[in-house]
Amino acid sequence: MNMQALFKSTFIVSLSLIGGIIGLLVGIFWTDMIPASLGLGIFMGGIIGIMADAFTGRDHKHWKKA
Repeated sequence: MNMQALFKSTFIVSLSLIGGIIGLLVGIFWTDMIPASLGLGIFMGGIIGIMADAFTGRDHKHWKKA
């Protein structure tokens, strides 16, 4: 696997984890539905990660292969 694909997948996974942590905190403090808010946080984090990758991925073809 080249560096670019590794970076891309870890970027989306890391944003999903951040979204999951935020969703868990929101679920603890504001609602009784912790699994629902955790799942929503991971889902939103993944969507934000894919969108951010689409914005930053315009010059993927210019990246050097590792």
